[in-house]
Amino acid sequence: MNEIRVLSSPPVPSLRAETDNHQDRFPFRLGEIHRARILQQAEPNRFLLQVGDRRLWVESRVPLPISREFTVRVEETEPKVILKLLSPQAPGELQLSSLLKKYLGSDVSLAFLADRLSLLAKGGFQGIPPSVKGSLENFRSSLRSLPDLSALQPETLRVLAEKSGIFWENKIRNWMEGTRGEPLSRILQEDLKGLGMKLLAELQGAGGQEGDPLRVEILKRDLEAFLLKVELYQVLNSRNPELTDRLYLIFPFWLGSHLQMVELNLSFPKKERRPEGEEEFSLLFLLNLPSWGKLRIEVQIRERALFCRFWVGDAQAAESIRLGLSALKTRLEKLGFEPHLQASVDGEEIPTGAVAQELGKEAPSLLSVMI
Repeated sequence: MNEIRVLSSPPVPSLRAETDNHQDRFPFRLGEIHRARILQQAEPNRFLLQVGDRRLWVESRVPLPISREFTVRVEETEPKVILKLLSPQAPGELQLSSLLKKYLGSDVSLAFLADRLSLLAKGGFQGIPPSVKGSLENFRSSLRSLPDLSALQPETLRVLAEKSGIFWENKIRNWMEGTRGEPLSRILQEDLKGLGMKLLAELQGAGGQEGDPLRVEILKRDLEAFLLKVELYQVLNSRNPELTDRLYLIFPFWLGSHLQMVELNLSFPKKERRPEGEEEFSLLFLLNLPSWGKLRIEVQIRERALFCRFWVGDAQAAESIRLGLSALKTRLEKLGFEPHLQASVDGEEIPTGAVAQELGKEAPSLLSVMI
């Protein structure tokens, strides 16, 4: 273990291959990655290395264990070949990489998933096996009970987080480690992942004996796509908190009669404290609305000052937003903010003013919220 740590700790050691400038004997290309093994040690810093079917003497600044296999990358080829010793992945990182490949290989877009879930929430029971109708209705009921952002309330974000499925396993763990005063069925009813897993298991158990096979298969695929999407975000959040300052969330919610899926990527501030009076928070919303198309909302909050700019691709949509800015400003003032609001059309020259000045310098660091 000590040797492995030494090899993988910075600065990453390099191997200098003695090819006697006969590049045709040991042809390497920049960036190539090879598996290598130490066959023999002649001196403290001199080793016989096997790369594929080639053998060559190398120099290393660190001890290399005999017969141990490792990975190298070609860093230089002139005047001598330099092979960089790559750090081995920890078992957890290998598992994470494998899971990401699995989920990304079958991932669907948020817009497509929102459309499928919207249809699922409004559908009937024709062709559905009788044995799963109860679980299907529970899943649909949970979808229909999702908050509508057109009537935003202070507790909306909390409700979305609780229902999204991202924290399903945490809920079960907390229930098992706690007093278990709340029935497990109650926890299940408030979580889309838990309900989706239960429904999918019942559909798979029903087999082809009940219902319309095509309808059942479509329902299973929609559930699998949703569950894989949730698990993808859980995998993205599975890294050690000390190694990342990001949190990835996904929320389904209603916007009128349309179900939307919002991706929320939180980038936490660095640990160093800001000077007194400079605490701030930034947001960037990227939405795709049925009537307006793409909408970009930039928000910067500093103490009580709130700077907000709406970007749309259509002048008529921008004018509609401007008509509502007065009511939005009044509402924000009641919440204790000093709002500065603006609506602009993509491609137009950015108007001058407090909003442009504040958001212009902060835009690169805005927190990303994508819908």
